[in-house]
Amino acid sequence: MSIKTILRNFAYVHFVLIIVVLCGAVNATEAMADDTKPELIGLSIENDIIYLDEYMKAYITTNTFTDKIGISYDNVSDDIFETWTDDYGISGDTKIWEVEIKMEYDGKQKIVFWAGDGEGWDSAKETYIDVEEERPVSDIPQNVRADATEYSVTVRWDVVDSATSYYVILNGNRKKTDRNVYIFKDLEPDTEYTYAVRSNNSSGSSEYSPIGTIRTVDSLGPDVPQNVSARWVADRITIRWDEVEDADDYTVSFDGETYNTEDTSYVFEDITEDRDYEYAVCANNGLGSSRYSKTKTIDKDDISSPDFPEDIRISVRDGSITIRWSEVYGADDYTVILNDDEFDTDRCVHILKDLKEGKEYEYGVRANNLGGAGEFSPLEKFKIDDDGEFMETKYLELSDWALEHVKNIDENGMITDELLDELLEEPEDVLSRAEFCEMLVQLYESYAEENNTAVEYDPSKVKDFIDLDDLDVRTKDSILKANALGIVNGMSDTEFDPSTAITREMMAVMLRNTSRAMYGEGPETSIGDWVMDFEDINLISNWAVDSVRFTNALGILEGDGKDFLPKYKANHEMGLTLLDRSFTTFLDLYSQ
Repeated sequence: MSIKTILRNFAYVHFVLIIVVLCGAVNATEAMADDTKPELIGLSIENDIIYLDEYMKAYITTNTFTDKIGISYDNVSDDIFETWTDDYGISGDTKIWEVEIKMEYDGKQKIVFWAGDGEGWDSAKETYIDVEEERPVSDIPQNVRADATEYSVTVRWDVVDSATSYYVILNGNRKKTDRNVYIFKDLEPDTEYTYAVRSNNSSGSSEYSPIGTIRTVDSLGPDVPQNVSARWVADRITIRWDEVEDADDYTVSFDGETYNTEDTSYVFEDITEDRDYEYAVCANNGLGSSRYSKTKTIDKDDISSPDFPEDIRISVRDGSITIRWSEVYGADDYTVILNDDEFDTDRCVHILKDLKEGKEYEYGVRANNLGGAGEFSPLEKFKIDDDGEFMETKYLELSDWALEHVKNIDENGMITDELLDELLEEPEDVLSRAEFCEMLVQLYESYAEENNTAVEYDPSKVKDFIDLDDLDVRTKDSILKANALGIVNGMSDTEFDPSTAITREMMAVMLRNTSRAMYGEGPETSIGDWVMDFEDINLISNWAVDSVRFTNALGILEGDGKDFLPKYKANHEMGLTLLDRSFTTFLDLYSQ
């Protein structure tokens, strides 16, 4: 073989190889291009049967290169008559399209779904839909029944699958509802009512169910609850109302259902749907039920801010002051106010910093949520004195000689916080006979349970005073108990005179009587001789002399160094001081 022939054959082979390589590259490019084309992967229809002029919902799965979905009635892309470009979600490497198509022709319909991009339409799937000319009219409701109270009739029935709503009729009064229950309210007791129900859908209404008859109950029950209100905080709706005299319990109608309670409030939890809720309340007892209160509505626009925090307490440790409070339901966070400054926190505690000596502070806490900022708790005060020590404001108005005594009463719980706070509001106000009775009865009660020498309270010994009716229950009960225990007498057998200011010699008598009520007369014999050397001794009433000697000898009730001042009117802080001295002195006497 010649050299020319070898070279010619080599050139030919080399040319063929180049052609093969180029063809392979073209095919690879075409394959790559096919991978990026729109592709309709899956198709599903929500309903097999669709009604004329109603919408059919379709779910289409495509690759992510699909930019649009279209439909036609045949396999020609030029006939596409509706297109969607944004109705999809991404799931991995696919798009899930959700589209609605209004069916405008009845009969068996062929529908072709197309997947496309900016270059045109590249992939299609077809399906067939049965389109009925008209949706059948809804069925007549079955199992229609009713029950009644004095002022209401509740009608119920079985759900009709094809219904979108119902009409309920009671004595010609027609109401519409989308539920299978309806409550007619504000009816007359002992009255006969007729009722029936029909169902509705887009094709019309069914016939009414057979007419039923029911009679409301004859009413001998309590009055209608007043001031019924609702409050929506977070996911909780609370219904409240005023107590009704002679009511045994209450029925709350809420969102078409009824609930019973003996309280004057009812809490509905896990309220998640943003819609209207109707509510009303009636009262019940053994004789019957009242009418329901006027039906009211609450919705998300009425959502409330949280209640203000309670159980607010302040503590001092290592020079720092900490405010704590109980968690408030529905609160997202809290705001602490300190004079003119506000501090936000999502916890139920806040540490006060950079407080100045000699300055008075006022503080409170509020809770906040999406419904807004709640009210601040009742503001309290405290002071940092000149030595940098913390002092509660309720002590600020006290005289120096009374301060430690009042603190001791507070720390030992000799009297209730309620009574102590009332007395400290105006510590220099004149002390009344009624107030001192309350203080001494609470002192007696703090020891009577554990003291076997204490006089037993006998209610039969109480006198029938006619001037106590205007007092609150707590004060009246204290006066009657003090009288039965022998701590205090009335100004007569029928009048106590509770508001009269108490004098020092009256206090001496009541303190000695309290000692006897707590420990008997034994401790008095161990005191020894009682000596008094007051220049105004002749001003002491005869009925008070022995009691003045007793309280003075024990260091409970002293004079001013010269006079005893028996007719001098005592004030709140003096009464508290004597209470603390008596607490300590009586305890020492009893332990001997």
